[in-house]
Amino acid sequence: MRVGIFGGTFNPIHNAHLRLAECARVELGLEKVYFLATNVVPHKDNSQIIDISHREKMVFLAIEDNHFFVFSDIESRADKTAYTYETILEFKRMTGGAELFYISGGDTLHMFHHYRNYRTIIQNASLVIAPRADNFQKDGIEPDVLSAAVFLKSFEHIDISSTKIRDIVKSGGSIRYLVPPKVFDYITASGLYV
Repeated sequence: MRVGIFGGTFNPIHNAHLRLAECARVELGLEKVYFLATNVVPHKDNSQIIDISHREKMVFLAIEDNHFFVFSDIESRADKTAYTYETILEFKRMTGGAELFYISGGDTLHMFHHYRNYRTIIQNASLVIAPRADNFQKDGIEPDVLSAAVFLKSFEHIDISSTKIRDIVKSGGSIRYLVPPKVFDYITASGLYV
């Protein structure tokens, strides 16, 4: 059994996230892709992140019509820092030793050796990477991290980021077609990011 794990702040989740997960699912033959909205993020300014309840709801709305995508609250249910190595070990236990694939953007690789117990992660999961640009550089990536990486061939770079979406909303612009329709409706109805 092959299982994908896609953790992130998802502040908010957007169409590039969904496309990345779908490309990974198809290219790697994943039976399920679990989406995890992280509650407390160790390497980000958490003051800029909206409440986890909103982010969980948006993830759920974004993926509810795809039966290959599954919402998980493993990283959001505890009011503490979520460490990826703990998540990976928990999924290993939950899935009875399934082959795990941790999905991330290419920018993660350069800082991955700073993750707590990063070797535990790469010993128990492949890192599924979607380079963010054609000029992606492998220089400066730890060799053991690079050897655990699987680079997606089918993902087309989409120039959308959660930061850009928040900025557009704040400036009064429209984010329609950057996020799934249900997420757009939720952000609008809830007055998020204004």
